[in-house]
Amino acid sequence: MESGILARRLLPLIVLAVGVLAFGLPASAGIQRADLLTTPLHGVVGPGSTITLTRQDGTSVTHLDPGTYAIVVEDKSDAHNFHLSGAGVDQQTPVDGMLTTTWEVTFQDGKTYKFQCDAHPGFMRGSFTVGTVQPPPVVPRLNARVTSRTISLKTAGGVRVGTLPEGNYRIVVNDVTKAQNFHLKGPGVNRKTRVRAKATVTWKLRLDPGKFVYRSDQSTRLRRTFTVKSTPPPAALPAAATAPQSPGPRLNARVTLRTISLTNAAGVRVSSIRQSTYMITVSDSTRAQNFHLIGPGISRKTRVAATAMTTWSIALTPGRYVYRSDRNRKLRGSFTVTSVPPA
Repeated sequence: MESGILARRLLPLIVLAVGVLAFGLPASAGIQRADLLTTPLHGVVGPGSTITLTRQDGTSVTHLDPGTYAIVVEDKSDAHNFHLSGAGVDQQTPVDGMLTTTWEVTFQDGKTYKFQCDAHPGFMRGSFTVGTVQPPPVVPRLNARVTSRTISLKTAGGVRVGTLPEGNYRIVVNDVTKAQNFHLKGPGVNRKTRVRAKATVTWKLRLDPGKFVYRSDQSTRLRRTFTVKSTPPPAALPAAATAPQSPGPRLNARVTLRTISLTNAAGVRVSSIRQSTYMITVSDSTRAQNFHLIGPGISRKTRVAATAMTTWSIALTPGRYVYRSDRNRKLRGSFTVTSVPPA
């Protein structure tokens, strides 16, 4: 009798000890994760042209600690959607529907995450950082100006541009006349202001190696050129310390006004490929669409308002991938990446 009573008294202690040994998690870690999940963030898009991500107290999310969060998403418009992307995260609601849903996502330290409406990414968007984030690189500024009789492109120091290294630039265009316009054209770039309007605009552009022309479309005399040179590769390590490497398998991506495709080097549509690092040559031949590749840890895309020819070197890990145009849900394809069997 006494032994039975003793066993019943010890049973809860035994269960507790087994639980602690099985999970081995500090109590603080469990409490912190529970707090993040029980105090969700709120993502809202619509019914107008607005998109927000806020905390419980209504303040906008600009920075978070690393961890797993619950996000209650309210999509209140059938003309917009809420798309959250970044390292290890790619969640979205449909553009042509309305719903309320809850996502559980893990944000990684040192990363930046973005949210946007895929139908209107130019003005319905936001971003936030997580953990310890390195400051963004400084983007050089160029100043473009066109008047009724002159056109120029200068550095921030006021020197006329003749040669530039490849990279990202912020070009502030000051078009002070209705008689002319400022038109910049080069590899993957074709941007211009309107002829019959004055404007001050800022373009954020990637300038790749090659010859660029800036001109007025109304006057053949208002025309100049400059050259963008490639950045020298970093110095190679001694031959003994490096192993020869060859480019990864090549894929060809293409988007036109009405079609989108991803094929291998032989021209066969990609449906299933092995895990590897791939060289993807993207041909975006229309300003009305773009090419957007999404998958595990991947969200790469060309710009909607520009044509481009570019090459991405991307490590494709096992999982399902989607390529699409953000402006037309009918232009969409998918494929699967399978793991490489162990040797």
